[in-house]
Amino acid sequence: MCNNDSSNTIQVRLTLDVTYALNGENPAEMAANLRRMCERAIGAGLLTGESDAEVDGYEVYTMLMPEPLAEGKLTEFMRQRIEDGHLSLKDIPMRLARYGLMEPDAFIAEMRERMGGEENTNLN
Repeated sequence: MCNNDSSNTIQVRLTLDVTYALNGENPAEMAANLRRMCERAIGAGLLTGESDAEVDGYEVYTMLMPEPLAEGKLTEFMRQRIEDGHLSLKDIPMRLARYGLMEPDAFIAEMRERMGGEENTNLN
């Protein structure tokens, strides 16, 4: 919690994962529908309910979730980078910190790109 003038403010994150059976619908359109639904709820005052609280700001972000990476393949990729000299041992602590602080989806996207992009789309 941080102090903003004389009032207290907080930042809260809501995570909502939705799995759709598409039945022929466009995945991007389904993500857009989900975003619009959230914006309508925000516009209707559903974030504060019947309280005296006010929303100072919000951000809605929707994305299609990437396929997860297989731990074994990622481990082998990192081991190979170290052995080939593309990742020095002294850089590992910094990389661990950086990767650990990344959003999971951003990490997956970066690793997919580093591991060969489109040619390695099925890394499970």
